[in-house]
Amino acid sequence: MIIDAHSHVHEPVRHHIALLDEAGADRAVLFSTRRAPPVPLVISQLGGLNWLTAIGLARETPNLYLDLSTAGVVFAVRLAIDEVPDRTFFGSDAPYGDPSLARATVERVTRPGMVRDRVLGGTLAELLGL
Repeated sequence: MIIDAHSHVHEPVRHHIALLDEAGADRAVLFSTRRAPPVPLVISQLGGLNWLTAIGLARETPNLYLDLSTAGVVFAVRLAIDEVPDRTFFGSDAPYGDPSLARATVERVTRPGMVRDRVLGGTLAELLGL
């Protein structure tokens, strides 16, 4: 299984889904949180239409990260960053999403400083060991 393989090399797993449902999210988190050490699990596209579920799961799960690519609701981006600033990071889903617009959204909902810097690259760099 992919999560087993990643647990041996300590690399994150990206759960690429556009429409995160609660059952699917719970299964992904369950697989991830049963590993020792926990495998970082990235929910892409902020969980799609179920962004509130994704944010809630990330708030409760220390090894769950949120990728902001193609997040269509500005409030969802703001809430994700407010709730889990240390595990939320920029994404654009280019060429399907617009990187400039995605960055502008992050800049619109954050103030200059550490949180913005982490969301725009620091968190992902840390997660990837760069």
